[in-house]
Amino acid sequence: MTDCLLLGDSIALGLAAALKAGGIACDVAARVGARSADLSRQIAAVGSRPVVVLSAGTNDPPRADLEANLIGSRMALGRARVVWILPYRRQSAYAVTRIAFRFGDDVVDLAQLPSRDRIHPASYRALAERIRR
Repeated sequence: MTDCLLLGDSIALGLAAALKAGGIACDVAARVGARSADLSRQIAAVGSRPVVVLSAGTNDPPRADLEANLIGSRMALGRARVVWILPYRRQSAYAVTRIAFRFGDDVVDLAQLPSRDRIHPASYRALAERIRR
């Protein structure tokens, strides 16, 4: 078990590989296509860590339960230092930002990174560099 945990969707999986290539190993409970409702199951399966990186909201349709799912998941992480990856879709990014602000968490905004499909960053190495800061 490491001190770092990556949760969420395919973006977290890509980040895990980039971090590992840079010498940082994290436990990973993310899966391709995961939605915010899946986070609680991911957390229940592996618990929390001192540092948690979450990628959520990309696969969720815009609706009110996104924020409720994120709040529940964040509460389950307790005192962890949490870094949220904001999705390219602005409506979801705003929802994630509100939760991060509420809990005093950090954010990394994918909109600041180039993308070929407006879902995934073109360079996971660039994302990993921002996460490491």
